[in-house]
Order: sequence, then C-alpha cells, then structure tokens
Amino acid sequence: MIKLGDYSKEVAKKLVSDLRTAGIKCDTRSHFKITHFRTDSLEGRLSQLKEVLKDTQKIERTLNALKSALAQNPEPDKF
Repeated sequence: MIKLGDYSKEVAKKLVSDLRTAGIKCDTRSHFKITHFRTDSLEGRLSQLKEVLKDTQKIERTLNALKSALAQNPEPDKF
C-alpha cells in the first residue's frame, strides 16, 4: 500500500473517484492529524520588559504598527 498524502474529505473523494476511473484499486482511511507547536512569551508593561530585555526595538515597532492599524477602526474582516 502506498500513502498518497493527507487530504480533506472532498479532495480525497475526488482523488479516489479519479483513481478508480483509471482502474486503480484504492481506499481512504481516516486519521487524526495533530499539529503541535510551542511558543514562549513574556507578559507585562513595556516599561517593565525594557528592564529585562536587551533589545525592545522590534517589539516597539510592532506595537506602534498595531496601534496605527487599530486607530483606523478597521472592520474585523478587513483587519
């Protein structure tokens, strides 16, 4: 047996249909696919973080960009 990949139900049905039309025996099997990732974060006021962190320029640029974007009151689907 050869695993072709991970597909959504709709795509898998189409793929199986095409393969069977071509005369190739195949089947589908459901399985869980879990994506795990880890993130580290710091919480606190920027003034407090400046005491702990050496370089806060990237954080400050990100916060300024976020403040600027939010000041324009964007609609949720456009944000």
